[in-house]
Amino acid sequence: MSDAPLLSVRDLDVVLRGPRATPVVRKLSFDVRRGEKLAIVGESGCGKSVTSLAIMNLLPPALKIGGGSIMFQGQDLTATGQKAMRKIRGRWIGMVFQEPMTSLNPSMRIGSQIVEMIQAHEPIGQAEARRRAIELLAQVRLPDPERIVDEYPHRLSGGQRQRVVIAIAIACRPDLIIADEPTTALDVTIQAQIMELLTSLQRELGMAIVLITHNLGLVAKVADRVMVMYAGRKIEETAVHGLFANPRHPYTRGLLAATPRPGRHVVGKVLQEIPGLVPSVHDMPPGCAFAPRCDVAMDLCHSVDPPLFVGDTGRLVACLRESPAVAL
Repeated sequence: MSDAPLLSVRDLDVVLRGPRATPVVRKLSFDVRRGEKLAIVGESGCGKSVTSLAIMNLLPPALKIGGGSIMFQGQDLTATGQKAMRKIRGRWIGMVFQEPMTSLNPSMRIGSQIVEMIQAHEPIGQAEARRRAIELLAQVRLPDPERIVDEYPHRLSGGQRQRVVIAIAIACRPDLIIADEPTTALDVTIQAQIMELLTSLQRELGMAIVLITHNLGLVAKVADRVMVMYAGRKIEETAVHGLFANPRHPYTRGLLAATPRPGRHVVGKVLQEIPGLVPSVHDMPPGCAFAPRCDVAMDLCHSVDPPLFVGDTGRLVACLRESPAVAL
């Protein structure tokens, strides 16, 4: 694995359009290296999916990039027009969207949708592209790919559709796959199969993966590093084993405490929960955004927004209790 980042996001701001330019993602920075698996976790509304859409230049009309850079293979995607981005999407960066039931065009056969992706980026004929489509369906472990290539999406199960979405995402052997909640709406058994498939393909093809999820069980099994987001900013980042062994941010500890683990939680016992909700972007509290929900918040936390402090192992934590300059 090269030390040079494949993807480097620096001080990314995503804002709501309008006179106030309300921030949705704030000063976000992170790197993804070739062959690496980075998980981005947090509750709904923390900015995970917005970050992925910003990278792909697919933000909805109500949002825009307000500052920062997104460098991919030396090219700043924030300064790349839509025509040039269409050459990058699919070819160099693939995406697995979070809803398998609506990610495919219901009026097109499965094979046509894969062929369309291949021919958009490679100068090959229809027959060769169809042959490649069948090979891709076999590669994502779909049974009888010669039949499925001619099916419509409604004829497939949710798990089969998600495998088709993955086949489209890897069709041109991209360097990076962004998987946004790839197991949403799937049962537990199919979730495990989809994640096993993604990690197996990642090893086979040498891709990097950005996994966006709120499922910490998946993170523990597949990720190399974890970035925790809250209220639109990064609040902790470290190697996956360090996060689970010694979470430093109170929010991270709350997420882990609310995750069922075999042997730790007894049937009938209520799981711990984090009180309150993620604040609205229109009503962000002063100081640390997590302070109103934090059971160890100090008075200072309600007035000072903590920067990211660097720990002794390179861990990043945005919590005043991690600052050597704050007297506890």
